[in-house]
Amino acid sequence: MHPTFLILVLTATLATGQGNRYEATTYLNGEPVKEESYQLIFPLEATAPHANLVAMIPRPLSEMSLCYWARLHRDIEDECGVIFSYSVDAILNDTAAAMCSGGRGVRFHRHQEVFDILFSLVPYTWVHVCTTWSAITSKWQVYINDQIYRTGYINSGFAIQPGGVVTIGAVQDDAGEGYESEVLKGQVTELNLWDYVLSSKDVSRLANCTFPHEGNVIAWSEAMWEMYNGARFAPVRLPCFGKPMLHKQYN
Repeated sequence: MHPTFLILVLTATLATGQGNRYEATTYLNGEPVKEESYQLIFPLEATAPHANLVAMIPRPLSEMSLCYWARLHRDIEDECGVIFSYSVDAILNDTAAAMCSGGRGVRFHRHQEVFDILFSLVPYTWVHVCTTWSAITSKWQVYINDQIYRTGYINSGFAIQPGGVVTIGAVQDDAGEGYESEVLKGQVTELNLWDYVLSSKDVSRLANCTFPHEGNVIAWSEAMWEMYNGARFAPVRLPCFGKPMLHKQYN
Protein backbone atom coordinates (compact mmCIF):
# COMPACT_ATOMS: atom_id res chain seq x y z
CA MET A 1 0.00 0.00 0.00
CA HIS A 2 1.38 3.39 -0.93
CA PRO A 3 1.38 6.08 1.78
CA THR A 4 -1.26 8.73 1.33
CA PHE A 5 -0.09 12.26 1.18
CA LEU A 6 -1.37 15.75 0.83
CA ILE A 7 0.44 18.38 -1.17
CA LEU A 8 0.10 21.68 0.61
CA VAL A 9 0.22 24.87 -1.41
CA LEU A 10 -0.48 27.70 0.99
CA THR A 11 0.26 31.37 0.72
CA ALA A 12 -0.24 33.23 3.98
CA THR A 13 -2.94 35.89 3.90
CA LEU A 14 -0.26 38.47 4.66
CA ALA A 15 1.90 37.51 1.66
CA THR A 16 1.92 39.62 -1.48
CA GLY A 17 3.05 36.71 -3.67
CA GLN A 18 5.81 38.90 -5.09
CA GLY A 19 9.14 37.90 -3.60
CA ASN A 20 9.59 37.00 0.03
CA ARG A 21 7.71 39.86 1.67
CA TYR A 22 4.41 40.22 3.48
CA GLU A 23 2.03 43.08 4.07
CA ALA A 24 0.48 43.88 7.42
CA THR A 25 -1.65 46.58 8.97
CA THR A 26 -0.48 45.87 12.54
CA TYR A 27 2.72 47.45 13.80
CA LEU A 28 5.02 46.80 16.77
CA ASN A 29 7.61 49.44 17.64
CA GLY A 30 7.11 50.95 14.22
CA GLU A 31 7.60 47.68 12.29
CA PRO A 32 4.89 45.64 10.49
CA VAL A 33 4.03 42.43 12.29
CA LYS A 34 3.26 39.09 10.67
CA GLU A 35 0.27 37.84 12.65
CA GLU A 36 -0.77 34.49 11.18
CA SER A 37 0.66 31.55 9.27
CA TYR A 38 0.15 27.81 8.92
CA GLN A 39 1.65 25.06 11.05
CA LEU A 40 2.55 21.42 10.52
CA ILE A 41 1.21 19.18 13.30
CA PHE A 42 2.72 15.80 14.20
CA PRO A 43 0.16 14.17 16.57
CA LEU A 44 1.00 12.05 19.60
CA GLU A 45 -1.23 9.23 18.39
CA ALA A 46 0.33 9.00 14.91
CA THR A 47 3.11 6.57 13.97
CA ALA A 48 6.13 8.23 12.38
CA PRO A 49 4.32 11.32 11.03
CA HIS A 50 6.52 13.48 8.84
CA ALA A 51 6.49 15.92 5.93
CA ASN A 52 8.79 16.11 2.91
CA LEU A 53 9.49 19.30 1.00
CA VAL A 54 8.35 19.11 -2.62
CA ALA A 55 11.53 20.75 -3.87
CA MET A 56 15.28 20.29 -3.62
CA ILE A 57 17.98 22.63 -2.42
CA PRO A 58 19.14 23.94 -5.80
CA ARG A 59 22.73 24.98 -5.08
CA PRO A 60 25.60 24.31 -2.65
CA LEU A 61 25.35 26.31 0.56
CA SER A 62 28.58 27.53 2.11
CA GLU A 63 26.54 29.40 4.72
CA MET A 64 23.08 28.99 6.16
CA SER A 65 20.55 30.26 8.66
CA LEU A 66 17.73 27.91 9.70
CA CYS A 67 14.97 29.45 11.83
CA TYR A 68 11.63 28.13 13.06
CA TRP A 69 9.00 28.12 15.79
CA ALA A 70 8.30 24.72 17.38
CA ARG A 71 6.79 23.13 20.46
CA LEU A 72 6.81 19.59 21.83
CA HIS A 73 3.74 17.72 23.02
CA ARG A 74 5.40 15.71 25.78
CA ASP A 75 8.40 15.66 28.09
CA ILE A 76 10.05 12.23 28.12
CA GLU A 77 13.65 11.94 29.24
CA ASP A 78 16.16 11.50 26.42
CA GLU A 79 13.54 11.83 23.68
CA CYS A 80 14.35 14.01 20.66
CA GLY A 81 12.06 15.08 17.85
CA VAL A 82 13.58 16.12 14.54
CA ILE A 83 12.54 19.53 13.28
CA PHE A 84 14.68 19.53 10.12
CA SER A 85 16.55 16.71 8.38
CA TYR A 86 18.46 17.16 5.14
CA SER A 87 20.02 14.17 3.41
CA VAL A 88 21.91 13.77 0.16
CA ASP A 89 22.44 10.27 -1.29
CA ALA A 90 26.04 10.04 -0.08
CA ILE A 91 25.51 11.86 3.23
CA LEU A 92 22.66 10.88 5.57
CA ASN A 93 21.33 13.70 7.74
CA ASP A 94 24.05 16.00 6.47
CA THR A 95 22.35 18.84 8.32
CA ALA A 96 19.71 18.38 11.02
CA ALA A 97 18.03 20.19 13.88
CA ALA A 98 16.04 18.65 16.71
CA MET A 99 14.37 19.54 20.00
CA CYS A 100 14.95 17.24 22.96
CA SER A 101 13.12 16.83 26.26
CA GLY A 102 14.61 16.07 29.64
CA GLY A 103 16.57 19.34 29.72
CA ARG A 104 18.62 18.50 26.63
CA GLY A 105 17.12 21.38 24.69
CA VAL A 106 18.13 21.97 21.07
CA ARG A 107 20.34 19.76 18.92
CA PHE A 108 22.32 20.81 15.85
CA HIS A 109 23.88 18.21 13.55
CA ARG A 110 26.24 19.22 10.78
CA HIS A 111 28.30 16.73 8.75
CA GLN A 112 28.78 14.02 11.41
CA GLU A 113 29.22 16.47 14.29
CA VAL A 114 26.43 16.80 16.87
CA PHE A 115 25.98 19.63 19.36
CA ASP A 116 23.45 19.76 22.21
CA ILE A 117 22.42 23.16 23.54
CA LEU A 118 20.99 22.65 27.03
CA PHE A 119 17.62 24.31 27.49
CA SER A 120 14.53 23.23 29.45
CA LEU A 121 11.61 22.80 27.08
CA VAL A 122 8.09 22.99 28.50
CA PRO A 123 5.47 20.89 26.67
CA TYR A 124 3.04 22.91 24.57
CA THR A 125 5.18 26.04 24.88
CA TRP A 126 6.37 27.65 21.66
CA VAL A 127 10.12 28.18 21.29
CA HIS A 128 11.85 30.19 18.58
CA VAL A 129 15.18 28.77 17.36
CA CYS A 130 17.70 30.07 14.83
CA THR A 131 20.87 28.19 13.88
CA THR A 132 23.51 29.86 11.74
CA TRP A 133 26.61 28.27 10.22
CA SER A 134 29.41 29.29 7.86
CA ALA A 135 31.89 27.06 6.03
CA ILE A 136 34.00 30.16 5.49
CA THR A 137 34.60 30.80 9.19
CA SER A 138 33.58 27.31 10.50
CA LYS A 139 31.51 29.17 13.10
CA TRP A 140 28.00 28.20 14.18
CA GLN A 141 25.57 29.85 16.58
CA VAL A 142 22.26 28.82 18.10
CA TYR A 143 19.75 31.42 19.23
CA ILE A 144 16.82 30.45 21.45
CA ASN A 145 14.06 33.01 21.98
CA ASP A 146 16.26 35.82 20.69
CA GLN A 147 19.28 34.99 22.85
CA ILE A 148 22.56 33.42 21.75
CA TYR A 149 22.74 30.19 23.73
CA ARG A 150 25.86 28.67 22.25
CA THR A 151 28.61 29.41 19.74
CA GLY A 152 31.14 26.93 18.39
CA TYR A 153 33.29 25.86 15.49
CA ILE A 154 33.05 22.87 13.16
CA ASN A 155 36.23 21.39 11.74
CA SER A 156 34.60 20.52 8.44
CA GLY A 157 34.38 23.31 5.91
CA PHE A 158 32.28 21.28 3.49
CA ALA A 159 29.38 23.08 1.85
CA ILE A 160 25.88 21.68 2.09
CA GLN A 161 25.38 19.85 -1.19
CA PRO A 162 22.32 20.36 -3.42
CA GLY A 163 19.76 17.83 -4.60
CA GLY A 164 18.87 16.20 -1.28
CA VAL A 165 15.63 15.60 0.59
CA VAL A 166 14.26 17.94 3.28
CA THR A 167 12.11 16.32 5.97
CA ILE A 168 10.31 17.77 8.98
CA GLY A 169 9.33 15.38 11.77
CA ALA A 170 11.77 12.44 11.63
CA VAL A 171 15.30 11.33 10.82
CA GLN A 172 15.88 9.93 7.34
CA ASP A 173 17.35 6.42 7.58
CA ASP A 174 18.24 6.79 3.91
CA ALA A 175 17.84 9.81 1.66
CA GLY A 176 14.07 10.13 1.36
CA GLU A 177 13.39 6.87 3.22
CA GLY A 178 13.03 5.42 6.71
CA TYR A 179 11.58 7.96 9.17
CA GLU A 180 11.46 5.66 12.19
CA SER A 181 13.95 7.51 14.43
CA GLU A 182 13.66 10.68 16.54
CA VAL A 183 10.03 11.19 15.53
CA LEU A 184 8.63 14.59 16.41
CA LYS A 185 5.46 14.83 18.46
CA GLY A 186 4.63 18.48 18.25
CA GLN A 187 4.14 21.46 15.95
CA VAL A 188 6.32 23.53 13.62
CA THR A 189 5.70 26.83 11.90
CA GLU A 190 7.63 29.54 10.04
CA LEU A 191 10.59 27.30 9.14
CA ASN A 192 12.80 29.27 6.77
CA LEU A 193 16.26 28.63 5.34
CA TRP A 194 18.66 31.29 4.04
CA ASP A 195 21.96 30.91 2.20
CA TYR A 196 23.72 33.45 4.42
CA VAL A 197 24.29 34.13 8.12
CA LEU A 198 21.59 36.29 9.66
CA SER A 199 22.68 39.08 11.96
CA SER A 200 21.65 39.22 15.61
CA LYS A 201 19.32 42.07 14.71
CA ASP A 202 17.65 39.96 12.01
CA VAL A 203 17.18 37.06 14.43
CA SER A 204 15.62 39.41 16.97
CA ARG A 205 13.18 40.70 14.38
CA LEU A 206 12.31 37.13 13.36
CA ALA A 207 11.62 36.19 16.98
CA ASN A 208 9.24 39.15 17.18
CA CYS A 209 7.60 38.51 13.78
CA THR A 210 8.81 41.80 12.30
CA PHE A 211 11.50 40.54 9.89
CA PRO A 212 10.07 41.20 6.39
CA HIS A 213 11.99 38.54 4.42
CA GLU A 214 11.39 34.80 4.29
CA GLY A 215 14.14 32.34 3.48
CA ASN A 216 15.71 32.57 0.03
CA VAL A 217 16.25 28.78 -0.04
CA ILE A 218 13.12 27.62 1.80
CA ALA A 219 10.34 30.20 2.16
CA TRP A 220 7.63 28.97 4.52
CA SER A 221 4.67 30.68 2.85
CA GLU A 222 5.64 29.31 -0.57
CA ALA A 223 6.67 25.78 0.45
CA MET A 224 4.87 22.65 -0.75
CA TRP A 225 4.82 19.60 1.52
CA GLU A 226 3.98 15.93 1.16
CA MET A 227 2.30 14.85 4.41
CA TYR A 228 2.68 11.26 5.66
CA ASN A 229 1.32 9.04 8.45
CA GLY A 230 -1.07 11.44 10.10
CA ALA A 231 0.90 14.67 9.80
CA ARG A 232 -1.43 17.56 9.04
CA PHE A 233 -1.55 21.31 8.71
CA ALA A 234 -3.69 23.99 10.29
CA PRO A 235 -3.77 27.77 10.62
CA VAL A 236 -1.83 29.26 13.53
CA ARG A 237 -1.63 32.64 15.20
CA LEU A 238 2.07 33.27 15.57
CA PRO A 239 3.33 33.03 19.16
CA CYS A 240 5.01 36.43 19.22
CA PHE A 241 2.05 38.42 17.99
CA GLY A 242 0.77 40.98 20.49
CA LYS A 243 3.70 40.49 22.88
CA PRO A 244 6.35 43.10 23.71
CA MET A 245 9.81 42.68 22.22
CA LEU A 246 11.22 39.50 23.77
CA HIS A 247 14.52 41.04 24.73
CA LYS A 248 16.70 43.89 23.60
CA GLN A 249 16.03 46.64 21.12
CA TYR A 250 18.44 47.44 18.31
CA ASN A 251 19.21 50.83 16.85
